[in-house]
Amino acid sequence: METTLEVRATTAEERVRALEGMLEQARAEIRQAKSQLASNVTSWVIPILERLRSSDLSEEQRLMLITAMNTLRDIVQPFQQSLSTRFSGLTPREVEVANLVKMGLTSRDIAKQLGLTKRAVEFHRDSLRRKLGLKGKG
Repeated sequence: METTLEVRATTAEERVRALEGMLEQARAEIRQAKSQLASNVTSWVIPILERLRSSDLSEEQRLMLITAMNTLRDIVQPFQQSLSTRFSGLTPREVEVANLVKMGLTSRDIAKQLGLTKRAVEFHRDSLRRKLGLKGKG
């Protein structure tokens, strides 16, 4: 009887440890998803909306756009802490260029999309390589 209880207790403890491990893994995945959401909104969506804001919009459209941008910033603001450490040392433009490079765009395509010269994009790419320690590597 006593051995059976010990076996059950050991089995229960093992199950608890397994569940705790699964719970920690789920928490890590949630943290990663939050960070990815903040990163995508901050470095991809907001810059596009900023460029749209400077285009020829009616006053009503401009106000709606500003409201949408502020709402997006409020949504991702709690996650900004981890994002700022991830991109510490990079300028907003460098983050923007880095994301477009990651998408496979050429310097010429990035220049068109951001309204920059190709040389300005190459400057930002060089700066990124230097800051990320990629200068001189294949």
